[in-house]
Amino acid sequence: MKGILIALLTAWAGSTMAAYKDSGEIGDIAYLFNSDPNVIVRYDLESETWLEPIWLPLGDTGGGMVIHGDDIYVSVGVHIYRYDADGSNETLIWTQPATITDIPLWATFWWSPMGIA
Repeated sequence: MKGILIALLTAWAGSTMAAYKDSGEIGDIAYLFNSDPNVIVRYDLESETWLEPIWLPLGDTGGGMVIHGDDIYVSVGVHIYRYDADGSNETLIWTQPATITDIPLWATFWWSPMGIA
């Protein structure tokens, strides 16, 4: 049921507020990522209320977002940053020579048995 709710929420948010690039959830909170501006909008699925957005202090346009466990990962150019679920504790975790254009694909490799993490 939550998956359907997130899909509907993403479709609604995308059609009425902005073009969200990626979405995911941690617990009962849905996360919708928009790279212009760099913000993660949060929606509490349990109480059906919008939470304060997470404004990311990135110097460049974000390329994408993926959630793994209780952490949020955002790609920016050649870098990937990790954030806590509330947007705090920005940590640079990866830099590579080429721009990261598909963070979900990157994450699939990163957390696979063949990955490096």
